[in-house]
Amino acid sequence: MPLRINIFCGTRRLFRRIAMSLGKQRDIWFSLSFSTLDLFAGAISAFILLFTIEKTPWIICILPILLSVRGAGNGIFTGVLSTSLHIGTVEPRLRGNTEDYYSLVAAIYVISTINSFIATVIVGIYFLDYRILLIIFFVMILSMTLTLIFSIITTSLVGFSAFRYGFNPDDIVYPVMATLNDIMISIFIFISILIIEPWDFIHAMLIGIPISLSIIALTISIIRKHRHNEFFVKTIREGSIGIIYVVIISSTSGILLSQTYWALHEKIEFLIMLPLLMTLSGGVGSILMSRFTTRLNLGEIDPSSPLSIITFLGRTLQLVLPPLLGILTIGSIIICITRSMDMIGFFLFYTKILAISFSTLFISVPIILLVSLETFKYGLNPDNYSIPIVTSTADFLTIFFLHVIL
Repeated sequence: MPLRINIFCGTRRLFRRIAMSLGKQRDIWFSLSFSTLDLFAGAISAFILLFTIEKTPWIICILPILLSVRGAGNGIFTGVLSTSLHIGTVEPRLRGNTEDYYSLVAAIYVISTINSFIATVIVGIYFLDYRILLIIFFVMILSMTLTLIFSIITTSLVGFSAFRYGFNPDDIVYPVMATLNDIMISIFIFISILIIEPWDFIHAMLIGIPISLSIIALTISIIRKHRHNEFFVKTIREGSIGIIYVVIISSTSGILLSQTYWALHEKIEFLIMLPLLMTLSGGVGSILMSRFTTRLNLGEIDPSSPLSIITFLGRTLQLVLPPLLGILTIGSIIICITRSMDMIGFFLFYTKILAISFSTLFISVPIILLVSLETFKYGLNPDNYSIPIVTSTADFLTIFFLHVIL
C-alpha cells in the first residue's frame, strides 16, 4: 500500500510540474504557433513570386530586405509598445491614445521609408545598373508602404488586446505580427511587381515615379509635423542606429539570396521553409530580448550580476526551446507531406533545418544580452536597438546558413 501511495504521489507531482511548465509556456506556444502560417508566405514566394520574376530574378533580393527592415521597424514598435503598456505611458486603445503612441507610429513610418532608400543604394552598388536600382526602389517603397499601413494598425490592435486580456505583450505581439507581416509582405511584393511591371522599364518609370514621389511627400510631411516632439526625435535617433545595421546586413542577405535563385528552383522546399525559419529565430530572440529589457526597466535583473543574467537566460531558454523545436518539427512534417518526400529525404531536410535554426540561436543569444546591457547602461532605450539588431542578425544568419547548405 505505501508503495502504491508513493507511486501515485510521485506521478501526480510529475504531472503537476508538467502542467505548471506548460502554463508558463502558454503565451510563448500561442505566439510562436502563429509562425506555422509563415508556410503560406513561403508557398507564395516559392510557387508564385519565384516564377513571376523569372525575367528579372534579381528582384528576389528585395524579399529578405523587406522582411528584415519591416521586422526591425515592427520590432522597435512592438518593443516600445510592450514596455510602454507595462509602465503606463501608452494606453491600450487605438483612439484617444497618448502623444507618445502617435509619435511612435510616426517615427516607425519615417524610419522604415528612409531605410528603403538606403537599402536601394546598397543593392544598386552591387548590381551597378541604374535601371535595376530604380526598379528595386519602386517595388521596395511601394511594398513597404502597403505593409506599414497594415502592420501598424494590426500590431496596435494585437498588443492592446493581449494587454487587456492578461497576456504578456512581450511574448505575444512580435511573434504574431512577424508572421502576419511575412505573409502580407509576400502578397504586397507580388502586388507591387504586378503594378510596377519591372520587365517593362518604360511602364515601370511611368507608374513608379508618381507613386514614389507621393510616398516621399507624405514622409516629409510627417517629419515636419513631429520634428519638435522629443519622443519622436529620440525614437528616430536611437532607432536609426539599429536600423542602419539592419539595412546593411539585410542587403547582404538579399544579395546572398539572389545568388541562390536557381538553387532554390531545384530545392523549393527550403524557400517554403525560409520565412518560418526567419520568423521563429527572430521571434525567439525578440521574446528573450523583450523579457530581458522589461526586467531591466523594472529592476528585476541586476546588470552588474552575471549570475542574475545567467539565471534569467536559463529560465527563459527553458521556456522557449520546446515550442521552437515543436514548431520546426510541425513545419518540416507539413512540407514533407506536401512535397511527397520519403523518410530519408525528410530526415536530411529536417536535420538541415535544425542545424540552421539552432546555429542561428547560438550566435544570436550573446548579441541579445550584449546590446541590451550596453544600451541600458548608457541610459538609452534598449527597445530601440536590441530587437532590430537581433532580428536582422537572425535573418542574415538564417540566409547565410541556407546559402552554405544549398
